[in-house]
Amino acid sequence: MKEPEYIYELVDSTDEERYYPLGVEFDLVALIQAAEQHDPSCWEAERGDDEMAIAEIRAKRPGLLGADYRVVWRCAWVRDEVGEDFWPAPWVHGTIEAGTWDKPLKLLP
Repeated sequence: MKEPEYIYELVDSTDEERYYPLGVEFDLVALIQAAEQHDPSCWEAERGDDEMAIAEIRAKRPGLLGADYRVVWRCAWVRDEVGEDFWPAPWVHGTIEAGTWDKPLKLLP
């Protein structure tokens, strides 16, 4: 059996206090499809009054020397302004960005 070239990790990267893994997969396409449906209300029980949340998929090479990662997908979720009749308003995609191992997305400040 061939070893996978990359391991993909979906993380909540909204801020330093909320960084935690949401899932791991060897298939990037499958993880992106799942991530697009996995909105912030599923990440943790309480999102409070948050108006934005960010999910990233980070690629890593397997093994001990695979500690370096690169961001290959990012989705900024925002509250749906149309849903102001009730709170919390539902989450919708704000922006979605894609990168590659060779041309990764810039790390957020």
